[in-house]
Amino acid sequence: MSTGKNLSRRDILKENIIALARGEKTPKDIYPDCVCKIGYSEDPIYLLNDKEVSEEEYSRAIANFDGEGFTITYGGRKFDEES
Repeated sequence: MSTGKNLSRRDILKENIIALARGEKTPKDIYPDCVCKIGYSEDPIYLLNDKEVSEEEYSRAIANFDGEGFTITYGGRKFDEES
């Protein structure tokens, strides 16, 4: 599989169809139900359908994602187990 850079939409579709036929991807891998980015600055965590993925996989998925978004903030407070 290629990285998805400099591919036409037709090439991407072709790769996705081949990956589906081989069982390498599921429909939810291509059009996820849920995408999530946790963290802003230092090493954020990227999730697709509750599975941790790379930033590149997240970016490709978010380009295809058609859904509602929301932001959760916690005021920048540092939490520990004792508090």
